[in-house]
Amino acid sequence: IKQAKVGGDNDKSRSVMGQLFRATRYMHQQDIWHRDIKPANVIITQLQPIKVKLADFGLARSGPFCGVTPTQVMYTLWYRPPEI
Repeated sequence: IKQAKVGGDNDKSRSVMGQLFRATRYMHQQDIWHRDIKPANVIITQLQPIKVKLADFGLARSGPFCGVTPTQVMYTLWYRPPEI
């Protein structure tokens, strides 16, 4: 597995974030909740122009979001909100 460095280029960073926001919005419109978005779960599939995919749906759930209180099991500990 190769790691590509994207930092330092604002246009590429904006593109990556935009793709992730659109992917997340689409999943939420389909009532799919990833629950573990973090850098390790973003795969760069193409560098010019940069394209990314969201991976690892092991903690994902489907169905309408019902406001269930999150637990430590739902998140990778390093990437969970501090209030949990």
